[in-house]
Amino acid sequence: MNLTPKQLKILQLIRDCRVRHGYSPTMQELADQIGVSKVTVFEHVEALIKKGALTRDPNKARSLSIADGVVVPDEGRPLRFPLVGKMLREGYKRKVQLAPQPHAATAVGLAIAADPEAGIFVREAITRHFGVWREGDAGRDKVFDAILDKGTVTDSGDVTIERRYQPVHAVGHLRFLECSEIGGDGRPEGDLTPWGDIFFPYDPRFLAENELYQRSSERSHGLCEEIVERYHYGRDGTVTVTIQNQTRGYQRSFVLGAPFELAAS
Repeated sequence: MNLTPKQLKILQLIRDCRVRHGYSPTMQELADQIGVSKVTVFEHVEALIKKGALTRDPNKARSLSIADGVVVPDEGRPLRFPLVGKMLREGYKRKVQLAPQPHAATAVGLAIAADPEAGIFVREAITRHFGVWREGDAGRDKVFDAILDKGTVTDSGDVTIERRYQPVHAVGHLRFLECSEIGGDGRPEGDLTPWGDIFFPYDPRFLAENELYQRSSERSHGLCEEIVERYHYGRDGTVTVTIQNQTRGYQRSFVLGAPFELAAS
């Protein structure tokens, strides 16, 4: 995908804004940060949508988001070998896509795999923090919940984490991301990479609805649901989350980063 420097900058600004705040910048905010007119930004955004790098919901404000499968490089760290990267991601999923040093990690891994008689074994470890934005102070604040900490090591390579809570909203909007550092205030810092959003109906009245994002700001008045989230980090780098309304007995499962829901029951 060929991008101009300004188009790449727009993608970076949209990615960073969604990771830090949970929504995308406006056209005027992009124009102010880049130093061009709002009309120029609009033209670049339309070009990025046509190239398949951006998506937008025309009926929702601040809805620009990076298209599935598009990795936005940082300045000074451009993407290389796109075909090799694509083939590796198909086999090893997001572990390759989100590695902070993908080329070095890939080279070491291929060298070890090419010589099984060398007796070199790799112990599985998580190299970045992974978490989700949650509502704090009864919905008046946003808190980053670090679900998987950098440096976590297990003999099997698999990690399972559980969270329990009673929600304040009718529909949960979970925004996942990974980062290289956690600041003193508990917020993500350093190299930030979004993993995508999940919407889950805490209120059983909305189980059959397809556009759950339209309900994500509604409060759950009088709702006393017990919600359980279970996260499984696999050896292939994928994270599977199962969200269950334990009070009502239904659940949904997702593979984070995949464009589809895994299962519902």
